[in-house]
Amino acid sequence: MSEEPLSIVLLRCASRNFNTSAIKMVLQGFSLGRGDKLTLLVILGHVNSPCFIAPSRLRGLFETDHKILEEEVAKKKEKFHNNARIREIFERCEADKIQFRIEVLQGNVPEVAVNAAIRLEATSVILDR
Repeated sequence: MSEEPLSIVLLRCASRNFNTSAIKMVLQGFSLGRGDKLTLLVILGHVNSPCFIAPSRLRGLFETDHKILEEEVAKKKEKFHNNARIREIFERCEADKIQFRIEVLQGNVPEVAVNAAIRLEATSVILDR
């Protein structure tokens, strides 16, 4: 009988300073190995928008806000993917046949976290405070 692969979701809010210690603790603490999955889920809870509601801008308001959100998510993704420590973790996971990925999402933190955990079929969800 073979064991089911683990699917760990490490949840963190984008507003906090980032370090890789939580990822390393998960890799060691769960003894992740071949076929297991680790997802770093970064959630942008609120993105400041320069838009304000004025009658002349109502039509383009939501399009502009959507573009701002997309840009902010893209910036965060790039920041994480360009982080040297994250690249080291990617390489380690690749060598150990662990699927490691980073997702950056925006929205209500509890709702986004629950929906992502369900979609990712998480066996464990860890909150990095």
